[in-house]
Amino acid sequence: MFIDKVEIIGKIEKDLYLNEIPAINHLKKVPIVFTSPVTFFAGENGTGKSSVIEAIAIASKFNPEGGTKNYSFSTAETHSELWKRIRISKTAFFKWGYFLRAESFYNAANYYDNLEENQKKFLMNLSHGESFLSVLEDNITSEGLYIFDEPEAALSPMKLLSLMVLIDKAVKYGSQFIIATHSPMLMTFPNSKLLYFTDKGIEEIPYYETEHYFISKQLLNSPDKIFKSLFDDDID
Repeated sequence: MFIDKVEIIGKIEKDLYLNEIPAINHLKKVPIVFTSPVTFFAGENGTGKSSVIEAIAIASKFNPEGGTKNYSFSTAETHSELWKRIRISKTAFFKWGYFLRAESFYNAANYYDNLEENQKKFLMNLSHGESFLSVLEDNITSEGLYIFDEPEAALSPMKLLSLMVLIDKAVKYGSQFIIATHSPMLMTFPNSKLLYFTDKGIEEIPYYETEHYFISKQLLNSPDKIFKSLFDDDID
């Protein structure tokens, strides 16, 4: 494990909205202890997953908009001050890693395309999903720390399986992954740890107890039943 523990220290004074997020307040009292090479952050929108994963990435010296530790571009400073309040306990120093942030991937991909060593392959010429997977294939190459925020955003189910193969290979090399996700598929990764962000804080649960799994299973098994309960009009 490169990151052993994460906690919040000090007061959050600038971005006061963070103090209203239960998961953030939970971290002020109870640290996240990483015990698995693959840890997922899951939960409803607005529960603080992306805020925490972004803070961990920036505190680990990654570019706020994504990329490796060597990426040095900035298009807009939209990240919060939380990274300044994050304290990370490390058990090893990582030489390589990658921060994938779905919402700013375009910016990172553009920077990638302008690097001299990447002139033979331009991500902007690929589809969104292909560019996502391509940059991950190029960067999940060895032992390292990989922090992903919603990597499933552009990937088909088959490409998600390809990503899981990449993760498995990297874990066997000694890598660590911290991933914020809404994907029930990713949550099934073997021997992973799932931390569920709720309006009460953060708790560790198995993937089959998440709302993501339950709703996906119900919809796939009985779509008509679900739609009848959601829509006013009758479903033939």
